[in-house]
Amino acid sequence: MKLEIGSPGIELIDRRWIMLRNSKERFGAVSQVFHWGVFLMFVSLYVLAEMMEDAPKGPEKWALYDLHKSIGITVLFAVFLRLSWRIANPAPEPTGKVSKWLEIAASVSHYVLYAVMFMMPMSGYVMSVSGGHDVSWFGMFTLPNLIGKNEGLPEFGEESHEVMATVILVLVAVHILAALWHHFIVKDN
Repeated sequence: MKLEIGSPGIELIDRRWIMLRNSKERFGAVSQVFHWGVFLMFVSLYVLAEMMEDAPKGPEKWALYDLHKSIGITVLFAVFLRLSWRIANPAPEPTGKVSKWLEIAASVSHYVLYAVMFMMPMSGYVMSVSGGHDVSWFGMFTLPNLIGKNEGLPEFGEESHEVMATVILVLVAVHILAALWHHFIVKDN
């Protein structure tokens, strides 16, 4: 159904693009904004991580770390909101064009991706605060240090952070391939 203004045939807005909640057929605008917003934040975090590694020690490097941490906190909050929205607005129903085991695999990969999207910022927090570094959100407030400085935890946090980064890359690659497969091969949108 299309909204029209003026004479017939002049389409102003396609209603499916302004649908906020999920329907049985497609994700709503809020789910899509969360999806693409979190994706873009993760891309920016990966870019910042690469820049941090290459930057010489100094104020610029620490500014990159602060920005990385701030975006990481934002991701944690956004993923929490996204999951809350997902619980309140179930995903569109499967089309029935794929086997049951593929539906189960897709569900499992989504749950694992949500878990890793929570654990990734938490491991960054553990790495920072246990190493004696503050975690601030764009300089507006500093998260409390619930751990304290600890000799062994920064390395554990760093290893966990790197492992989860790899897991996210693999899951996102599988997700992209599945989306392309659905769009071009199965043609079920």
